[in-house]
Amino acid sequence: MDMQQIEETILATMQTAFEADPGAMRALVVNRVPCSQALADHASIVVSPIPVEGPARFELGAVGLLVGIMSDMGCQRVIAWKFEKCDGEAPDQQMKFVGFALVDKS
Repeated sequence: MDMQQIEETILATMQTAFEADPGAMRALVVNRVPCSQALADHASIVVSPIPVEGPARFELGAVGLLVGIMSDMGCQRVIAWKFEKCDGEAPDQQMKFVGFALVDKS
């Protein structure tokens, strides 16, 4: 299997899981766990800073870990959340999570 096929297989699996249970997949990808500075310093795993005073703190989610795995495998594209605009919705619900996409690494 070449890298493009691996990328497409990962996307298809993530999208199939989303279509089977969007609520579960949304819950999985929005949950974050606190992580160490050492993990934040990893070259390919994507973590988010937690905006707090004092020492830097970070959190990790499932998509950030998957991006790291795909990057370390040599993939040129990585998994990302896919959103669509919701017209006429409340201001706090202007975008809707609709699955996953592949994006070029940047």
